[in-house]
Amino acid sequence: MTDFVRLLASRQLTDYRSGNPDTFFADPERPQLSLDEAYRVQDEVGALRAPAERVVGFKVGCTGPGTRAQFGLDGPIRGLLY
Repeated sequence: MTDFVRLLASRQLTDYRSGNPDTFFADPERPQLSLDEAYRVQDEVGALRAPAERVVGFKVGCTGPGTRAQFGLDGPIRGLLY
């Protein structure tokens, strides 16, 4: 895991807990993340949340071929629910 991924995951969790989520994505100067990098950040946020919170389920999106084509994805996307 890169330091950038750890830093971004920490920033995401701090923003979420302060009630100001996603400041990274609102920043016009932010670097673009690949899907793989975004999943690494998501996984690191999950690891940071794990000591205090429990995963209660999973979210899957972009399951239809039209939606995947619209966003240029090879397959569905996934996330954790707390």
